Amino acid sequence: MNIVKIPKKTRGKFREIAIPNAEEKAECRRFLPSLNDKVKRLCSESVHGFVNGKSPVTNAMAHINYAYSLSFDLTDFFDNVKLEQVSKRLSKEEIQILMPNGRAYQGLPSSPAIANLAAIEMDKNIIKFIGTTSIVYTRYADDLTFSTNSYQDIKNLKSSIPQIVSKCGFRINIKKTRLQSSSYGNRTITGVNVNDTGILPTRSSRRKLRAAVHQNNSLSAKGLAEWCKLKMPQPKKEYSVNQHELNKLTDFWGIRRIKLQNLPDKESDTDLGNDCQITGDLIYIIGASNWTTNWTSCMSHPNGGSHRGINVWAYLQGTRIAMLQSDSTLVIQGFEKKRMRARCFVHKFRNDKEYYDRVYGESQEAIDFLKKRLENAGIEHISKCERGEKVVGNVLKELVSLPYFDNLAFSTAKSSIGKHLGKEVYIMKSR
Repeated sequence: MNIVKIPKKTRGKFREIAIPNAEEKAECRRFLPSLNDKVKRLCSESVHGFVNGKSPVTNAMAHINYAYSLSFDLTDFFDNVKLEQVSKRLSKEEIQILMPNGRAYQGLPSSPAIANLAAIEMDKNIIKFIGTTSIVYTRYADDLTFSTNSYQDIKNLKSSIPQIVSKCGFRINIKKTRLQSSSYGNRTITGVNVNDTGILPTRSSRRKLRAAVHQNNSLSAKGLAEWCKLKMPQPKKEYSVNQHELNKLTDFWGIRRIKLQNLPDKESDTDLGNDCQITGDLIYIIGASNWTTNWTSCMSHPNGGSHRGINVWAYLQGTRIAMLQSDSTLVIQGFEKKRMRARCFVHKFRNDKEYYDRVYGESQEAIDFLKKRLENAGIEHISKCERGEKVVGNVLKELVSLPYFDNLAFSTAKSSIGKHLGKEVYIMKSR
């Protein structure tokens, strides 16, 4: 991994950053689901930086309707992360790969999460110091903000917080400590103006937006316009599998790579009883007839066999897989799943009805058993659906090849004047 020095704004000082190659960056990203889960479980609710579902906006909103806000800045936050601060929370493999030379270098996609884990004790001690007072504390990366209605609280914070931070292995940049009072107007917290009733964009942000529009800089103007809306963040999708692991599996099976960030949110699992269930589990869906008790179907693609339609089921929001599970498991490329005695796809249509398509299995007995459980749950065979009914969701435009839909047909959606829409929409019709 390449470690380089870049100059800071302060003359004569440098910051070391890591520049991983594509393979090293992918290796770091492999650990992100685990790291983000640890941050979610172990970090305080006061932490807003590098946390799923939080942002500078949520950080600022916590400080609405206070008389005073005091902000501290941590000096070289990432560079001051020490191995002993995270050794109990990271595995040996994570430390070896994610902390070269025992440091959480800037430039590595894993370092923000590791820095949050390193600051856990600091956050705990600060919250303990605040105790039952009315002081509000939030941290966005290296930016610590306290709000209160008592000026005496401000005096106590100024004298105590630097000591607490120092004992936990970090340092306060005294030059950047800032006190703001609501009597002088809006308070600015993580780039967002805060007052007694809400939040609003700063004057600086509005000026930059006007300048970008005047200069016809459409890309910059678009970004600034979105920032000025101060939208609440949308939680990122979280998966039990990371992109690196998924790529290994799809490459092994010889099917088109699937991008996790483009996948829709499927409904939660449905338990049909007697070892039968309907699931949106991505690995089961793209594996289709590979997690079986040694039977195959047209949707099998072992060791390089491919099927052009399999990605459609993954990207189609209304499609899940129904199965009758066995007691035994199968391991493929590190993924361990229960074997399926029978399976079929279940499609939810836009009229809220669900239908199952052709059932495959190890025996007619297993096939009939799964059919019975589905029909007991009010799910009928696809032949019962009305012509022209549409399945919930659509599929990426790049998936233009006609997939095999068992006993379903396919067409692409067009506007009233015959032009193709931005995305190809797969419409189910009974044959």
